[in-house]
Amino acid sequence: NDWKHGPASRTVHASAWFVFSGFSSDKWFREVAAFRMGTVFAFALLCAMTALAGFRAGGAGAAVASSAFLICMPRVFGHSRLCATDIIAAAMFFAAALAAWKAACPQKSLKWAAAFGLLFAAAALAKETGALLLPLFAMLMAARRPPRWGLKILIALAVAAAAYFLLQPAYWAAPASAPRRYFDYILNGGGNESVWTFYFSTRYTFSPPWSYPFVMLGITTPPLTIALFLAGCAAALRARNGFAVWLAACCLAAPVFFALPQVPAYDSERLLLPCCGFIAALAGLGAARVAALVKSWRGHAFIVLFVLVSVFTLQGARPMEHVYFNQLIGGLPGAVRKGMDIDYWGASVNREFIAQMNKIIPAGARLSAAGYNSENLVFYQGIGLLRGDIAVVDYEEPAQAALIW
Repeated sequence: NDWKHGPASRTVHASAWFVFSGFSSDKWFREVAAFRMGTVFAFALLCAMTALAGFRAGGAGAAVASSAFLICMPRVFGHSRLCATDIIAAAMFFAAALAAWKAACPQKSLKWAAAFGLLFAAAALAKETGALLLPLFAMLMAARRPPRWGLKILIALAVAAAAYFLLQPAYWAAPASAPRRYFDYILNGGGNESVWTFYFSTRYTFSPPWSYPFVMLGITTPPLTIALFLAGCAAALRARNGFAVWLAACCLAAPVFFALPQVPAYDSERLLLPCCGFIAALAGLGAARVAALVKSWRGHAFIVLFVLVSVFTLQGARPMEHVYFNQLIGGLPGAVRKGMDIDYWGASVNREFIAQMNKIIPAGARLSAAGYNSENLVFYQGIGLLRGDIAVVDYEEPAQAALIW
Protein backbone atom coordinates (compact mmCIF):
# COMPACT_ATOMS: atom_id res chain seq x y z
CA ASN A 1 0.00 0.00 0.00
CA ASP A 2 2.85 2.37 -0.97
CA TRP A 3 1.40 5.30 -2.89
CA LYS A 4 4.86 6.83 -3.48
CA HIS A 5 6.49 3.84 -5.19
CA GLY A 6 4.90 1.35 -7.56
CA PRO A 7 5.25 -2.43 -7.16
CA ALA A 8 7.28 -3.13 -10.32
CA SER A 9 10.77 -3.11 -8.83
CA ARG A 10 9.69 -5.05 -5.75
CA THR A 11 8.08 -7.66 -7.95
CA VAL A 12 11.34 -8.00 -9.90
CA HIS A 13 13.42 -8.32 -6.71
CA ALA A 14 11.03 -10.84 -5.14
CA SER A 15 11.01 -12.90 -8.33
CA ALA A 16 14.82 -12.86 -8.39
CA TRP A 17 14.93 -14.05 -4.78
CA PHE A 18 12.48 -16.86 -5.57
CA VAL A 19 14.68 -18.04 -8.45
CA PHE A 20 18.18 -17.55 -7.01
CA SER A 21 17.93 -17.91 -3.22
CA GLY A 22 18.34 -21.69 -3.41
CA PHE A 23 21.60 -21.49 -5.38
CA SER A 24 23.76 -21.11 -2.26
CA SER A 25 23.60 -21.87 1.45
CA ASP A 26 25.53 -18.69 2.25
CA LYS A 27 23.30 -16.44 4.35
CA TRP A 28 24.49 -13.24 2.66
CA PHE A 29 23.69 -14.60 -0.78
CA ARG A 30 20.37 -16.13 0.24
CA GLU A 31 19.07 -13.13 2.18
CA VAL A 32 20.72 -10.19 0.34
CA ALA A 33 22.51 -10.97 -2.92
CA ALA A 34 19.68 -13.09 -4.35
CA PHE A 35 17.39 -10.06 -4.26
CA ARG A 36 20.02 -8.02 -6.11
CA MET A 37 19.97 -10.38 -9.08
CA GLY A 38 16.82 -8.59 -10.26
CA THR A 39 18.84 -5.37 -10.56
CA VAL A 40 21.66 -7.23 -12.31
CA PHE A 41 19.34 -8.56 -14.99
CA ALA A 42 17.64 -5.16 -15.39
CA PHE A 43 21.07 -3.57 -15.86
CA ALA A 44 22.02 -6.19 -18.46
CA LEU A 45 18.79 -5.39 -20.31
CA LEU A 46 19.52 -1.66 -20.11
CA CYS A 47 23.04 -2.22 -21.51
CA ALA A 48 21.62 -4.26 -24.40
CA MET A 49 19.02 -1.60 -25.21
CA THR A 50 21.67 1.13 -25.01
CA ALA A 51 23.81 -0.78 -27.50
CA LEU A 52 20.77 -1.19 -29.76
CA ALA A 53 20.06 2.54 -29.56
CA GLY A 54 23.71 3.32 -30.27
CA PHE A 55 23.64 1.06 -33.32
CA ARG A 56 20.45 2.68 -34.58
CA ALA A 57 21.92 6.16 -34.10
CA GLY A 58 25.48 5.64 -35.30
CA GLY A 59 26.36 2.10 -36.37
CA ALA A 60 28.37 -0.76 -34.89
CA GLY A 61 31.12 1.40 -33.37
CA ALA A 62 28.54 3.52 -31.60
CA ALA A 63 26.86 0.38 -30.27
CA VAL A 64 30.06 -0.97 -28.73
CA ALA A 65 31.02 2.40 -27.28
CA SER A 66 27.51 3.08 -25.92
CA SER A 67 27.30 -0.08 -23.86
CA ALA A 68 30.88 0.37 -22.61
CA PHE A 69 30.22 3.97 -21.56
CA LEU A 70 27.11 2.91 -19.64
CA ILE A 71 28.81 0.02 -17.83
CA CYS A 72 31.81 2.21 -16.97
CA MET A 73 29.86 5.10 -15.45
CA PRO A 74 31.02 4.48 -11.86
CA ARG A 75 27.82 5.59 -10.15
CA VAL A 76 25.65 3.58 -12.56
CA PHE A 77 27.84 0.52 -12.03
CA GLY A 78 27.50 0.98 -8.28
CA HIS A 79 23.72 1.07 -8.53
CA SER A 80 23.69 -2.00 -10.78
CA ARG A 81 24.46 -4.21 -7.77
CA LEU A 82 21.99 -2.75 -5.26
CA CYS A 83 18.56 -4.08 -4.40
CA ALA A 84 16.88 -0.77 -5.18
CA THR A 85 14.34 0.82 -7.49
CA ASP A 86 16.40 3.03 -9.74
CA ILE A 87 18.15 0.74 -12.25
CA ILE A 88 14.90 -1.14 -12.85
CA ALA A 89 13.10 2.17 -13.36
CA ALA A 90 15.84 3.32 -15.75
CA ALA A 91 15.58 0.11 -17.80
CA MET A 92 11.80 0.39 -18.09
CA PHE A 93 12.03 4.10 -18.95
CA PHE A 94 14.49 3.32 -21.76
CA ALA A 95 12.38 0.45 -23.08
CA ALA A 96 9.29 2.66 -23.17
CA ALA A 97 11.25 5.38 -25.02
CA LEU A 98 12.32 2.88 -27.70
CA ALA A 99 8.73 1.65 -28.06
CA ALA A 100 7.52 5.25 -28.40
CA TRP A 101 9.88 5.81 -31.33
CA LYS A 102 8.70 2.61 -32.99
CA ALA A 103 5.06 3.68 -32.54
CA ALA A 104 5.85 7.02 -34.21
CA CYS A 105 7.35 5.40 -37.32
CA PRO A 106 4.99 5.57 -40.33
CA GLN A 107 5.42 1.92 -41.31
CA LYS A 108 4.76 0.49 -37.84
CA SER A 109 1.40 -0.94 -36.79
CA LEU A 110 -0.86 -0.02 -33.91
CA LYS A 111 0.75 -2.82 -31.89
CA TRP A 112 3.69 -0.56 -31.10
CA ALA A 113 1.36 2.03 -29.63
CA ALA A 114 -0.06 -0.66 -27.36
CA ALA A 115 3.48 -1.79 -26.52
CA PHE A 116 4.40 1.76 -25.58
CA GLY A 117 1.31 2.00 -23.36
CA LEU A 118 2.26 -1.19 -21.54
CA LEU A 119 5.93 -0.22 -21.13
CA PHE A 120 4.97 3.30 -20.09
CA ALA A 121 2.78 1.83 -17.34
CA ALA A 122 5.66 -0.43 -16.27
CA ALA A 123 8.03 2.57 -16.11
CA ALA A 124 5.54 4.55 -14.02
CA LEU A 125 4.95 1.51 -11.78
CA ALA A 126 8.70 1.29 -11.18
CA LYS A 127 8.96 5.01 -10.40
CA GLU A 128 6.51 7.82 -10.99
CA THR A 129 9.08 9.76 -13.02
CA GLY A 130 8.14 7.35 -15.80
CA ALA A 131 5.12 9.62 -16.28
CA LEU A 132 7.46 12.13 -17.93
CA LEU A 133 7.38 9.98 -21.07
CA LEU A 134 3.71 10.72 -21.73
CA PRO A 135 4.06 14.39 -22.81
CA LEU A 136 7.20 13.47 -24.75
CA PHE A 137 5.27 10.75 -26.60
CA ALA A 138 2.46 13.16 -27.45
CA MET A 139 4.96 15.72 -28.79
CA LEU A 140 6.77 13.03 -30.80
CA MET A 141 3.51 11.92 -32.40
CA ALA A 142 2.50 15.50 -33.18
CA ALA A 143 5.91 16.21 -34.72
CA ARG A 144 6.18 13.07 -36.88
CA ARG A 145 2.45 12.64 -37.61
CA PRO A 146 2.53 8.98 -38.68
CA PRO A 147 -0.63 7.46 -40.18
CA ARG A 148 -3.42 7.22 -37.55
CA TRP A 149 -1.29 9.09 -35.05
CA GLY A 150 -4.30 10.24 -33.06
CA LEU A 151 -5.56 6.67 -32.78
CA LYS A 152 -2.11 5.53 -31.68
CA ILE A 153 -2.14 8.07 -28.84
CA LEU A 154 -5.60 6.90 -27.74
CA ILE A 155 -4.53 3.24 -27.80
CA ALA A 156 -1.39 4.01 -25.81
CA LEU A 157 -3.38 5.96 -23.22
CA ALA A 158 -6.02 3.25 -22.88
CA VAL A 159 -3.47 0.44 -22.46
CA ALA A 160 -1.34 2.50 -20.06
CA ALA A 161 -4.29 3.49 -17.86
CA ALA A 162 -5.64 -0.06 -17.68
CA ALA A 163 -2.25 -1.63 -16.94
CA TYR A 164 -1.26 1.02 -14.41
CA PHE A 165 -4.37 0.81 -12.25
CA LEU A 166 -4.70 -2.96 -12.52
CA LEU A 167 -1.11 -3.43 -11.35
CA GLN A 168 -1.01 -0.74 -8.64
CA PRO A 169 -2.84 -2.13 -5.58
CA ALA A 170 -2.31 1.11 -3.62
CA TYR A 171 -4.70 2.85 -6.01
CA TRP A 172 -7.51 0.29 -6.06
CA ALA A 173 -9.35 1.71 -3.07
CA ALA A 174 -9.04 5.33 -4.22
CA PRO A 175 -8.24 5.51 -7.95
CA ALA A 176 -8.75 9.28 -8.08
CA SER A 177 -7.39 10.56 -4.78
CA ALA A 178 -4.25 8.40 -4.55
CA PRO A 179 -2.55 9.81 -7.70
CA ARG A 180 -3.55 13.32 -6.65
CA ARG A 181 -2.02 12.69 -3.25
CA TYR A 182 1.28 11.72 -4.90
CA PHE A 183 1.49 14.77 -7.16
CA ASP A 184 0.47 17.06 -4.29
CA TYR A 185 3.40 15.55 -2.39
CA ILE A 186 5.76 16.23 -5.31
CA LEU A 187 4.59 19.74 -6.13
CA ASN A 188 4.51 20.86 -2.49
CA GLY A 189 8.08 19.95 -1.71
CA GLY A 190 7.41 16.67 0.07
CA GLY A 191 4.82 17.94 2.50
CA ASN A 192 6.10 17.62 6.05
CA GLU A 193 9.08 15.42 5.17
CA SER A 194 12.57 16.78 5.67
CA VAL A 195 15.29 15.37 3.41
CA TRP A 196 18.49 17.36 3.73
CA THR A 197 20.68 17.98 0.70
CA PHE A 198 24.11 19.60 0.96
CA TYR A 199 24.92 21.50 -2.20
CA PHE A 200 28.07 23.64 -2.28
CA SER A 201 28.14 23.90 1.54
CA THR A 202 24.51 25.01 1.82
CA ARG A 203 21.86 22.76 3.34
CA TYR A 204 18.56 22.55 1.51
CA THR A 205 15.42 20.74 2.60
CA PHE A 206 13.95 18.59 -0.14
CA SER A 207 14.30 21.06 -3.04
CA PRO A 208 17.74 22.51 -3.92
CA PRO A 209 18.28 25.18 -6.64
CA TRP A 210 17.29 24.53 -10.25
CA SER A 211 20.92 23.92 -11.22
CA TYR A 212 21.21 20.86 -8.95
CA PRO A 213 20.28 18.07 -11.42
CA PHE A 214 22.48 19.46 -14.20
CA VAL A 215 25.46 20.05 -11.92
CA MET A 216 25.16 16.62 -10.32
CA LEU A 217 25.12 14.92 -13.71
CA GLY A 218 28.10 17.05 -14.71
CA ILE A 219 30.26 16.13 -11.73
CA THR A 220 29.30 12.45 -11.35
CA THR A 221 29.68 11.40 -15.01
CA PRO A 222 33.18 10.72 -16.41
CA PRO A 223 34.47 13.77 -18.34
CA LEU A 224 35.19 11.75 -21.50
CA THR A 225 31.59 10.54 -21.57
CA ILE A 226 30.33 14.11 -21.12
CA ALA A 227 32.53 15.39 -23.97
CA LEU A 228 31.44 12.63 -26.34
CA PHE A 229 27.80 13.08 -25.30
CA LEU A 230 27.99 16.74 -26.32
CA ALA A 231 29.67 15.71 -29.58
CA GLY A 232 26.88 13.20 -30.19
CA CYS A 233 24.18 15.81 -29.56
CA ALA A 234 25.90 18.20 -32.00
CA ALA A 235 26.19 15.45 -34.62
CA ALA A 236 22.51 14.56 -34.20
CA LEU A 237 21.40 18.14 -34.73
CA ARG A 238 23.76 18.73 -37.64
CA ALA A 239 22.68 15.54 -39.44
CA ARG A 240 19.02 15.94 -38.43
CA ASN A 241 19.15 12.44 -37.01
CA GLY A 242 15.60 12.18 -35.67
CA PHE A 243 16.20 9.10 -33.55
CA ALA A 244 19.24 10.64 -31.84
CA VAL A 245 17.32 13.86 -31.22
CA TRP A 246 14.59 11.75 -29.60
CA LEU A 247 17.23 10.18 -27.33
CA ALA A 248 18.40 13.67 -26.35
CA ALA A 249 14.84 14.77 -25.56
CA CYS A 250 14.32 11.71 -23.32
CA CYS A 251 17.67 12.41 -21.65
CA LEU A 252 16.58 15.93 -20.72
CA ALA A 253 13.20 14.90 -19.27
CA ALA A 254 14.35 14.02 -15.75
CA PRO A 255 16.83 16.88 -15.12
CA VAL A 256 14.39 19.47 -16.47
CA PHE A 257 11.62 18.08 -14.25
CA PHE A 258 13.79 18.05 -11.13
CA ALA A 259 14.96 21.60 -11.87
CA LEU A 260 11.40 22.90 -11.46
CA PRO A 261 10.65 24.88 -8.27
CA GLN A 262 9.34 22.84 -5.32
CA VAL A 263 10.02 19.49 -7.02
CA PRO A 264 12.04 17.34 -4.59
CA ALA A 265 15.55 16.55 -5.79
CA TYR A 266 18.16 14.82 -3.64
CA ASP A 267 20.59 11.88 -3.45
CA SER A 268 23.02 13.22 -6.04
CA GLU A 269 22.54 11.23 -9.27
CA ARG A 270 20.06 8.62 -8.00
CA LEU A 271 16.85 10.25 -9.25
CA LEU A 272 18.59 11.05 -12.54
CA LEU A 273 19.57 7.48 -13.46
CA PRO A 274 16.92 7.29 -16.25
CA CYS A 275 19.16 9.76 -18.14
CA CYS A 276 22.22 7.54 -18.13
CA GLY A 277 21.32 5.12 -20.92
CA PHE A 278 20.55 8.06 -23.21
CA ILE A 279 23.78 9.83 -22.23
CA ALA A 280 25.75 6.66 -23.05
CA ALA A 281 23.97 6.12 -26.38
CA LEU A 282 24.63 9.70 -27.50
CA ALA A 283 28.22 9.47 -26.26
CA GLY A 284 28.54 6.36 -28.41
CA LEU A 285 27.28 8.35 -31.38
CA GLY A 286 29.84 11.06 -30.56
CA ALA A 287 32.62 8.47 -30.39
CA ALA A 288 31.58 7.05 -33.76
CA ARG A 289 31.58 10.52 -35.34
CA VAL A 290 35.04 11.30 -33.94
CA ALA A 291 36.30 7.96 -35.24
CA ALA A 292 34.79 8.69 -38.65
CA LEU A 293 37.00 11.75 -38.95
CA VAL A 294 40.03 9.46 -39.01
CA LYS A 295 40.49 7.21 -42.03
CA SER A 296 41.24 3.46 -42.10
CA TRP A 297 41.96 1.39 -39.00
CA ARG A 298 42.82 4.41 -36.86
CA GLY A 299 39.14 5.24 -36.50
CA HIS A 300 38.49 1.87 -34.85
CA ALA A 301 41.53 2.48 -32.65
CA PHE A 302 39.87 5.63 -31.35
CA ILE A 303 36.80 3.61 -30.29
CA VAL A 304 39.07 1.14 -28.48
CA LEU A 305 40.92 4.02 -26.81
CA PHE A 306 37.67 5.62 -25.60
CA VAL A 307 36.51 2.30 -24.15
CA LEU A 308 39.85 1.68 -22.40
CA VAL A 309 39.80 5.16 -20.82
CA SER A 310 36.30 4.44 -19.52
CA VAL A 311 37.38 1.07 -18.10
CA PHE A 312 40.32 2.71 -16.28
CA THR A 313 37.98 5.39 -14.92
CA LEU A 314 35.71 2.72 -13.44
CA GLN A 315 38.65 0.76 -12.05
CA GLY A 316 40.02 3.89 -10.41
CA ALA A 317 36.68 4.53 -8.68
CA ARG A 318 36.37 1.07 -7.18
CA PRO A 319 35.42 -0.21 -4.62
CA MET A 320 33.39 2.91 -3.73
CA GLU A 321 32.14 3.73 -7.21
CA HIS A 322 28.75 4.87 -5.92
CA VAL A 323 30.41 7.98 -4.42
CA TYR A 324 32.46 8.82 -7.53
CA PHE A 325 33.07 12.47 -8.41
CA ASN A 326 34.96 13.45 -11.55
CA GLN A 327 37.90 15.77 -12.11
CA LEU A 328 35.65 18.77 -12.81
CA ILE A 329 35.11 19.13 -9.06
CA GLY A 330 38.45 17.66 -8.02
CA GLY A 331 37.32 14.09 -7.42
CA LEU A 332 35.98 12.91 -4.09
CA PRO A 333 38.34 15.16 -2.05
CA GLY A 334 37.19 18.18 -4.06
CA ALA A 335 33.53 17.30 -3.48
CA VAL A 336 34.20 17.10 0.27
CA ARG A 337 35.93 20.49 0.27
CA LYS A 338 33.09 22.10 -1.69
CA GLY A 339 30.44 20.78 0.69
CA MET A 340 28.62 18.23 -1.47
CA ASP A 341 26.64 15.19 -0.31
CA ILE A 342 29.00 12.22 -0.32
CA ASP A 343 26.81 9.28 0.65
CA TYR A 344 23.10 8.74 1.27
CA TRP A 345 20.74 6.11 2.70
CA GLY A 346 23.67 4.14 4.07
CA ALA A 347 24.72 2.83 0.65
CA SER A 348 28.31 2.35 1.88
CA VAL A 349 27.26 -0.10 4.60
CA ASN A 350 28.58 -3.25 2.91
CA ARG A 351 30.17 -6.38 4.31
CA GLU A 352 33.60 -4.76 4.63
CA PHE A 353 32.09 -1.80 6.48
CA ILE A 354 30.22 -4.12 8.85
CA ALA A 355 33.44 -6.05 9.50
CA GLN A 356 35.07 -2.76 10.55
CA MET A 357 32.12 -2.01 12.83
CA ASN A 358 32.60 -5.40 14.50
CA LYS A 359 36.26 -4.51 15.17
CA ILE A 360 35.76 -0.93 16.37
CA ILE A 361 32.55 -0.94 18.44
CA PRO A 362 33.15 -2.03 22.06
CA ALA A 363 31.44 -5.12 23.43
CA GLY A 364 27.88 -4.47 24.61
CA ALA A 365 27.86 -0.92 23.23
CA ARG A 366 24.71 0.86 22.09
CA LEU A 367 24.75 1.84 18.38
CA SER A 368 22.53 4.70 17.24
CA ALA A 369 21.09 4.67 13.71
CA ALA A 370 18.15 6.31 11.96
CA GLY A 371 15.03 4.80 10.43
CA TYR A 372 15.37 1.74 8.29
CA ASN A 373 19.15 1.71 8.83
CA SER A 374 18.51 0.52 12.37
CA GLU A 375 16.20 -2.17 10.96
CA ASN A 376 18.92 -3.20 8.50
CA LEU A 377 21.48 -3.49 11.30
CA VAL A 378 19.17 -5.77 13.27
CA PHE A 379 18.72 -7.82 10.09
CA TYR A 380 22.51 -8.09 9.70
CA GLN A 381 22.69 -9.36 13.26
CA GLY A 382 20.07 -11.96 12.39
CA ILE A 383 22.15 -13.40 9.54
CA GLY A 384 25.37 -13.29 11.58
CA LEU A 385 27.16 -10.34 9.92
CA LEU A 386 26.97 -7.83 12.78
CA ARG A 387 27.88 -8.85 16.33
CA GLY A 388 24.84 -9.77 18.37
CA ASP A 389 26.04 -8.04 21.54
CA ILE A 390 25.69 -4.59 19.92
CA ALA A 391 22.41 -2.94 20.97
CA VAL A 392 20.92 -1.05 18.01
CA VAL A 393 18.89 2.02 19.08
CA ASP A 394 17.28 5.04 17.36
CA TYR A 395 19.06 8.38 16.94
CA GLU A 396 17.13 9.97 19.80
CA GLU A 397 18.47 7.47 22.36
CA PRO A 398 21.87 7.72 24.11
CA ALA A 399 24.57 5.52 22.61
CA GLN A 400 28.33 4.91 22.56
CA ALA A 401 28.50 4.85 18.72
CA ALA A 402 26.47 6.28 15.86
CA LEU A 403 26.04 5.35 12.20
CA ILE A 404 25.94 8.64 10.27
CA TRP A 405 26.15 9.24 6.53
